[in-house]
Order: sequence, then structure tokens, then C-alpha cells
Amino acid sequence: MQVQLQRRFTSGLSLNVSYTWGKAISPNENSSFTPNVQALVYLSRNRALTSTDRTHNLGITNVWELPFGKGRRWLNGGGVLSSILGGWQINNMISVMSGVPFTVSADGTSLNLPGSNQTADQVKPVQRLGGVGQGAPYYDPTAFAEVTAARFGNTGYNMLRGPRLFNWDFGLTREFSLTKEVKLQFRFEAFNFTNTPHLDVPDGNVGDGEDFMTITGVTNLALRQLRGRPEPRRGAPSRPAAAAGRSREPGRRPAGARGGRQPGRGVPAPRRGDPRGHGLPEGEDAPAPARWRAGDRDPL
Repeated sequence: MQVQLQRRFTSGLSLNVSYTWGKAISPNENSSFTPNVQALVYLSRNRALTSTDRTHNLGITNVWELPFGKGRRWLNGGGVLSSILGGWQINNMISVMSGVPFTVSADGTSLNLPGSNQTADQVKPVQRLGGVGQGAPYYDPTAFAEVTAARFGNTGYNMLRGPRLFNWDFGLTREFSLTKEVKLQFRFEAFNFTNTPHLDVPDGNVGDGEDFMTITGVTNLALRQLRGRPEPRRGAPSRPAAAAGRSREPGRRPAGARGGRQPGRGVPAPRRGDPRGHGLPEGEDAPAPARWRAGDRDPL
């Protein structure tokens, strides 16, 4: 579900608020990943939340020209204060997200199933303690135990979530007109303006002793590459760079272009068994997705 509130640039202010609620479930992360379980009779255990799933995702961006100085609402009659406070613009990009899922894993010796990843046993309700750093677990570590029998643990993959994420990028700009055609721009930008740590997920291996369920690192925040940042241009709202619509993948023609394909560009590699070079072998149907067993846990 997606909801968006947008106020186009008027009276010196533009605002965009976007909220997404979602749940990404898959039997495998993507085609380049190896499933957690490769044994055919247990393939249904692979169905779980993806490691990139974020249930709630709130994004707020805005550009605000301060209402002071020449041509503005206040201090527009000239003077020292008008010269000092006029012409400033503020840009904000705020992100609030749910934490990403992680798996509580265990040693796979007793499982004795090569190519499969073991999960821990949950022995009591899980309590979130909220600790950060050595000796301060984020979740109660005594809620999980090693598996000593020839079976999988009673927990599913990606069943717990790491800490929530908050990020605020702030910008302050001002343009000075040196001549009619030459302008000088002052720009101050602060990424993660509040200096809020972007915590990584806890250590999820039940066999790691005192490190189990502790958070000792931070995550790499790639929001600026994915969503861009407000562009400090007067009279135009900010937009992510990816929305410009001018880029295209290498080797692909723009929509509506004519002409044959260039050799070696934009041509998909043929797949074994199909003389046409696409899809599955003739007469073979795509495999049905693995089903979730009634006895398996529903990941949080």
C-alpha cells in the first residue's frame, strides 16, 4: 500500500510525504542466492520474509524559501536585517523505516544436511531488551537454544527484526548576485543531521556466546543513492535524480526507436534446451512455488 501527499512549489514551499506499507515474502532472495534449504522434502521452509523487507517506510522531503528579504513577506523593505536574512533556502529529507529481518541460526552438525542452514530452537517468548553494544543484548538471548537432534529448529528464517532506522539530511543554501550574469551560491549540507546511529541487526548465531543478540556495528545507509536529495533550486521542487527519465540501460534502444539490433547489444543470452533462446525447454512448465507448511512458524 502506498500513500503520497504532495504540495507543489508555491509561496516558497514544496512538500512531499510518502508512506509505504508492505511485506516481501519469497522462497529465495533472488536468482543469485542459494536457498537456505536445498532438500526437496523441506523446500517449504524457504518461504520467509526477505532480508530487505521493511514493513513501514515513511519519507518526507521539502524545499522552503525563508519568507525574509526583498520580494518576501517580511523584511522586504531593505535594510541590514533584510540583507542578512533574505535569500536563504532550507532543504530536508527525512526517512523513518522499520528494521530489516534476520535469522536466528544454530550449528548444523546434528542436522547433517549439507547445503542447508540450521535455525535455533525457541524455548520461551522473545523479549526485546533494546540494548546496544557488548554485554547489552537487543533481544533476550535465553529465549533460544541449540538443536541437538537430527531435525531443523522450530524457528523460521528471518523471524526477528533489527532496530528501526531514522535519518535526516539537512541543507541550507543562499545565492548572491555578483553581476547580472554571475552568481555565487553558499551551500551547507549535513547528512544524518541528528547524528543518529543506523544500527545493524544483532548477532543471530546462538553459538556465539556473549556476542549472541548484541549489536556492535552500523549498517550502510544507501538512501541518498536510491532516493536522491532535494535540489536547492529556486522555484522548482526537489525530485530524485532517478525520476528525470533520461537514463536508460546500456544496450537498449529508447521506446519507439526503429532499426535492427546492434550485434552484441541488447540480445539476451540463449538458454540451454530452447532453440529460440528464451524461456524453458519446450513442453516444460515453470516449477510451482513452494508452499508454506501449516506447522511452520509465521515470521514476524
